Amino acid sequence: MQPDFEAVEVPFDQILEAVTESRADAGLVIHEAQLTYSKSGFHQVVDLGRWWKNKYDLPLPLGANVLRRDLSPEIGTECCRMMRESIQYALDHRDEALLYALQFARDMDPSLAEKFVGMYVNHYTVDCGELVPKAAQKLLDLGHEAGIIPHRVSLEFNPVKTKLFVTFLLAGFSLTCPFAIAQDAPATSGDPKQRVKSVRDLVKQGQDSIPRIAPYVRDPDTGVRVEAVKGLIELGGPRTVEPLVAAAGDNDPEVQIRATDGLVNAYLPAMSRPG
Repeated sequence: MQPDFEAVEVPFDQILEAVTESRADAGLVIHEAQLTYSKSGFHQVVDLGRWWKNKYDLPLPLGANVLRRDLSPEIGTECCRMMRESIQYALDHRDEALLYALQFARDMDPSLAEKFVGMYVNHYTVDCGELVPKAAQKLLDLGHEAGIIPHRVSLEFNPVKTKLFVTFLLAGFSLTCPFAIAQDAPATSGDPKQRVKSVRDLVKQGQDSIPRIAPYVRDPDTGVRVEAVKGLIELGGPRTVEPLVAAAGDNDPEVQIRATDGLVNAYLPAMSRPG
């Protein structure tokens, strides 16, 4: 089965530029572009992590550290031990680790970078549990069935708890998504105070109002956007992920911080910190 599009390969940090320059119609973005794309006028077409979750009820693997099978079990165990201790050290010395990571940050202020790192380095990174190996095997099996991987691959996992160093975003929702150029139309009618009231009224209606609250995260008034983010966080649930990710790329620091706090605290409680 062949894809119904022509793939254009570019470095991951040049994807948005390629779409802007019309070298491609849409882009599959990863890394920090997941949080900052809206600042450049893009909107989300599909969340592949959510699609995967809905279809297979599994987290979507993003990457792994692998060991050669011909290495001795002792070497494999030692490698996993060192990786686990290194990851745990970074979690225990968050400020020091973040300072190092900031030199690789692209178009992210320190507060947003801290939340971004927290999304990728979490409890799955320390201990992948049972779901991650199952998800990784499923992904490789599908690759073989589609003819992308020539031979079927059977994963083996080291008996050390850190069996596979797999990065995950939002506890199973990888926001690795295609985006297409388009300006999202903000809700601009009425006085900003009235729009704030409208958001609060919608929040009182519960989960079913989330799709109606979501457009307010792109409102031209900062106060309205803040209120929309607060409402989404209060309601919680998977349907708030997409608008909160959009809000995390906001130009206003308060909107950014509130949105990223909401994402991390809602989906990675093990990584939450007071304040």
